[in-house]
Amino acid sequence: MPFYQRLGDVPRKRHIQFRDNGTLLTEEVMGLEGFTGNESILYHLQSPCRVMEVGEFEPIVREEWVPETHQHRMMHTKGIEAGGDEITGRRLLMWNSDVEISLCRPTDAMDYFFRNGERDEVIFVHEGSGTLATIFGDLPY
Repeated sequence: MPFYQRLGDVPRKRHIQFRDNGTLLTEEVMGLEGFTGNESILYHLQSPCRVMEVGEFEPIVREEWVPETHQHRMMHTKGIEAGGDEITGRRLLMWNSDVEISLCRPTDAMDYFFRNGERDEVIFVHEGSGTLATIFGDLPY
């Protein structure tokens, strides 16, 4: 049995025309498993897929270091350089083919939106406060 949770104004059935004051809204289906798994359906006044600007591509250069033997390591991260925003200020600590772990000490606010088109991201905020603006609403932290 499907489970539905409705927030805000939504049409009586899914995947039909839905208008707000005469304006046809754009439907966006978000999910990780196509049409078979859990999904969220969002309705937008303007298409979320419309590209407003494409920025410069900056390749990520990684300097790989492979020790000859395995041993425990301690990473002293307190001295990592502060700067940039939550995206440009990231400092890659370690990675493999499945995960990247970065640390960031941002000094600048973000005046743009960011979406990682390749991977999922988990962001942990250790200290400070702010607001993460998402299409699901603002998330204060």
